[in-house]
Amino acid sequence: MRTKNQYLRELVHLAVLGLLLEREYHGYDLKRSIDRRMGEWTDIRAESIYYAIAKLEEAGFIKRFARTGTTVNLPAPSIL
Repeated sequence: MRTKNQYLRELVHLAVLGLLLEREYHGYDLKRSIDRRMGEWTDIRAESIYYAIAKLEEAGFIKRFARTGTTVNLPAPSIL
């Protein structure tokens, strides 16, 4: 049986995947977009988003890549 925390973690994963279907995001941009779209009814911490990115990449759902010609140091995750 799943715990409440496991369900919440899965919801964060789904939110991240849903946003990545629209376009490429960096973790900070994902946090801002989630806050803007979901408003006051949720408070997803940045740590949860980065954890979701790591787990989704580990499972093969997303892949990080670096854009050429940008000054961004961290690669943005994108959905496969």
